[in-house]
Amino acid sequence: MMKQLLAALVCSAALLTPLAEAATPAAPDPAAVQALRDQIRTDKKKVVADNMLLTAAEADKFWPLYDQYEKAGAPVRQRLTLAMIDFVAVDAKLTNANAKRLVGEINAAERDLLKLRASYFDKMAKAIPAAKAARFMQIEAKIDALLRFDQAATIPLAQ
Repeated sequence: MMKQLLAALVCSAALLTPLAEAATPAAPDPAAVQALRDQIRTDKKKVVADNMLLTAAEADKFWPLYDQYEKAGAPVRQRLTLAMIDFVAVDAKLTNANAKRLVGEINAAERDLLKLRASYFDKMAKAIPAAKAARFMQIEAKIDALLRFDQAATIPLAQ
């Protein structure tokens, strides 16, 4: 199961490398995956820009919405990250009460992220073609999967 998840995530990361090309995914190059991780951490907006294929008119409408989306999502992502850090901090001392609290916080933050994505997809689909709004959501999901894989690798399983 874990190997299948790892393979799926690595393939998702490989697909980001040139999202603009619709080719059959090849085996991911570990150096390219690491370069993508580094680029996402330093300039996520550039990764999105390089893969959105927007016309100038579409870009004028998309980027203000993107900035709003990122700003609205920052506190939710921060809640999620803090809950995950808390999970790491309690490690072997995870009580039933802490487990319920942490999983509740993580689930609430993830629900809020889903609501945010749905809301912004609707806004973007009104401003740019729905296919391009969907493309953004795909890019966002792939970036999120790659970053979450990195986070998940650091969080021990509950005892």
